Amino acid sequence: MKLKKILFLTAALSFILVSCKKDDYASDTFFAMDTFITISAQDADENLLKNAEKETEKYEKIFSRKDKDSQLYALNASNSSAVSDELLYMIKNAFEISENTNYAFNPCLGAISDLWDVTGAKHVATDEEIAEILPFCSPGEVKIDGNAVSKSDSKTVIDFGACAKGYTAQKIIEYLKENGAKNACVNFGGNVSVCGNSNEKENGWKVGVKNPFLTDDIIGYIVCTDKTVSVSGDYERFFESEGKIYHHIFDSATGQPAD
Repeated sequence: MKLKKILFLTAALSFILVSCKKDDYASDTFFAMDTFITISAQDADENLLKNAEKETEKYEKIFSRKDKDSQLYALNASNSSAVSDELLYMIKNAFEISENTNYAFNPCLGAISDLWDVTGAKHVATDEEIAEILPFCSPGEVKIDGNAVSKSDSKTVIDFGACAKGYTAQKIIEYLKENGAKNACVNFGGNVSVCGNSNEKENGWKVGVKNPFLTDDIIGYIVCTDKTVSVSGDYERFFESEGKIYHHIFDSATGQPAD
């Protein structure tokens, strides 16, 4: 599936960066967007890396669904709100991709995610509970008029958990390039964004994709530059109940974890 622009479907820790980086690469690792993030750039000083970390935190304050101080939280808490250009851009692109995938990608499954609470209460949702919520999980419940975004019902919850990290990773690479970094890698767990080349190869970076069934192994490699690569797996966020696995990747048609 060819995705448009710089929005990428993402979710779980699934990549191993395998290109060799020598001593002239500086790195910063921190926790944001519910994952550990590593930013590496050649000949970068500490100030640039720390500013890149602040940029990441800035985007988290826009796209986080659960941070009460974020722009998206404020939108979900109201039925109508004026939004920033950055949040509006994300909404328009996410909804466009949703339409182009016949809603297989759905940025309005926040209520379903809350119901199952895979990393928290680990609730096995009943058919009745899902049927009560699912009608409000359609992107059609959201309307855009200029910079104003409105929801038909408060039960509709916009959730960018599947795309905010990939988008932010791309924006951080852009920030590093604008500030002089020619060769850099941003690793947001299941979302790796790169520019230029690693020291090992002249034609980009080599990224190993984890085997979803044997996660210590690599199932394949992607060699790329000036790209963001994102994958998702059911082996990172899940719980087991009565011998069955329930994970965080939901089928927008059924409200159940995808089979």
